[in-house]
Parts: sequence; structure tokens; C-alpha cells
Amino acid sequence: MTTTDTGAVRCSTAERESVAARLHEAAGEGRLTMDEVEERLTAVYAARHQHELDALTADLPKADAEWRATATRLWSAVLAQLMVLLGRAPAGSQRHRMLVALTAITVLVILGGIAALMIDGLTDGGGPHGVGGPGFEH
Repeated sequence: MTTTDTGAVRCSTAERESVAARLHEAAGEGRLTMDEVEERLTAVYAARHQHELDALTADLPKADAEWRATATRLWSAVLAQLMVLLGRAPAGSQRHRMLVALTAITVLVILGGIAALMIDGLTDGGGPHGVGGPGFEH
């Protein structure tokens, strides 16, 4: 991202794609009509600055979109480091390759732990109101 003379932050292609994915998700949730999605997608791909993208999703819940954007940035960083590790990017020192490998392994372990916690939370039935937990009767 870069900042223009007016102080507005320019958006990247990845950020546009993230907003487009969020709009499709919102349509699937019944939050937007197909006409609204088409109108907003036109604006997404015409957007040059971050505030323009923010305005297109301001009336939608943010938690999923923020998580997805963070996960996308993390995944991009991991892939870039793996490219270095596999020798498909400019070569670095052996120490650098070891650090990249350790970083990749650490990230994968953390992501695996998060996934396990999320799956456990979904399968134990103990939602925020205890629905499906102990004592729940059908």
C-alpha cells in the first residue's frame, strides 16, 4: 500500500479481491441482493483507495472479513518464505533458509492449533448459550 499526497491509502489487488469475496459471502448470507452485489463489485474494481473499499462493506459485519484478510496476508507471507526455502526466490544464506523453515513450521503449528480449537468448539456443542451442551434435551 502507498499513500497519496492527499493522505488517502491506495488499495491493492489482494484487498479488492478480499472485499469482493466478502460481498459474495454477504449475498450468500442473505445480507445483499444480487443487484447490490453487482453494483458494489463494479465499485470494488474501480476503487483506488482503501476508504473507497471500506465504504462498500461498512454496513456488513466485519469479524469474518477481518479474519479472512488477516489469514490471506499471513498465507501470502508464508508462501513467500516457502519460495525462498525451496530456492524459487532469490537465494539467501543457509541460516536464512533455516529461519524460514522454522518460521513456516511455527506458523503451521499455530494454524493447526487454531483449527483444532475451532473444530473442538464446533463439535462439543457448547455454544455461547450452552445450546447442545450438557443437559441439552432433544
